[in-house]
Amino acid sequence: MHLVAAGMSPTSPGVEMSPFVESKDTLFGRSVPSVDCKWFSNKPPLVLGAKNDKASLKVLKQKCHIGLPPQLRCALWAASVARVANPQIPIAETDAVGTVPRQAAIQARWSCALDVMFPNLADRNDVIAPDLGLGQDNLKRLVEEDYGRGAITSSGKVSLALVLSAVQQVLGIEYCPPLPDIATVLLTHMPEEYAFATIKDMINDTSHFLPVSQKDYYSWCHSYVFFVKRNFPDHYKLMTLCGALEDAALDPIFKRFFTTLLRPEDVLRFMDIFLVEGRKAVFRLALSILRLVSKDDMKRLQQLRTSDSFWDEIRKKTLHPDFSFNEQLKKMYPKFAKMAKRYPRRRALRRVIKFHEKTALDNAPIYVDQTPPKPLGFTSDGCALAKPAIVRSNLAKWLPTSLRATKLDLIYSTELNGRSLAS
Repeated sequence: MHLVAAGMSPTSPGVEMSPFVESKDTLFGRSVPSVDCKWFSNKPPLVLGAKNDKASLKVLKQKCHIGLPPQLRCALWAASVARVANPQIPIAETDAVGTVPRQAAIQARWSCALDVMFPNLADRNDVIAPDLGLGQDNLKRLVEEDYGRGAITSSGKVSLALVLSAVQQVLGIEYCPPLPDIATVLLTHMPEEYAFATIKDMINDTSHFLPVSQKDYYSWCHSYVFFVKRNFPDHYKLMTLCGALEDAALDPIFKRFFTTLLRPEDVLRFMDIFLVEGRKAVFRLALSILRLVSKDDMKRLQQLRTSDSFWDEIRKKTLHPDFSFNEQLKKMYPKFAKMAKRYPRRRALRRVIKFHEKTALDNAPIYVDQTPPKPLGFTSDGCALAKPAIVRSNLAKWLPTSLRATKLDLIYSTELNGRSLAS
């Protein structure tokens, strides 16, 4: 199915169909609304009104702040990450990532990834999602509980598990706590193959988008504490008092990607910005939400003694009916230089994170992956006892890591070979 160019009816005679792939709600199975938008083109390059590639990126950032049309989020998200992760490639080529002619190639790569992970098709429905450092409890809440739009469908849970498994087993990422929530948000507007392709491009430029190791993750946490202490001293005192600046206490920001702090529609708006601006947007939002706590509030909150109570106060602000994400954007990107100095620029952010890497590496806790091992593969159709995935998953628990990639083969069966070894 193709998208119709903005402002045109799909039933109108002579209407040219848009070449961009349509957005798809893989998690909930709901239709994606279509919104008229006059600033995009019906063919690459996507952004209108830009004289060159640099100006095109600037215009795209401006439009992401306004909010992308839902029907184009799949194409725009994939193209935005592709152009940021591959600055050496002309924008006309990176914009083509979101077009229908590229769809077959993206689907073929995804099929190859699935074949590598699960040569037996039946195992794909029994896939176990790795938590990638998020924690099994948090992952269970993410998958099984209400994600703000209703329960995730059974097929949506399988799709999320497949994408996360591919990130771990094909891309080799063992630790990236915010990725399960990011993958969940992507799948609200993308099919599996595009979510995987987008994450692959994000990981190719890890310094721009994601922390893919404990060193990266905890250096982000320590850098955030540094900026809070330097630029928000009053908030720093309050947060230190209640423990809200401890590494584990920063989960709502860096592990859960603001999904527990913002409304679902606001998370989508932030995702529009994040996929163009990367970690800079994460730090800007994480710092700007502190401004929701006024001086009068800080006097009232002096009795707080737990980090959860502090973030609950933030939720009261962000989930209040009067909260406006557009107003929050004004705090994130202030026009006045005095306020703008509170938020780090990209180069300064890179230097501060680099400075905290050694401390983060020295003090990072020991990480133990609690994800159950995936089921062992098998090569013989006659191996009836080993066909259930739960049986082969339990067998994998007893094998050393070096043997978990092997496949079971039937070498003897009383049904086929009789009851005597001599036969």
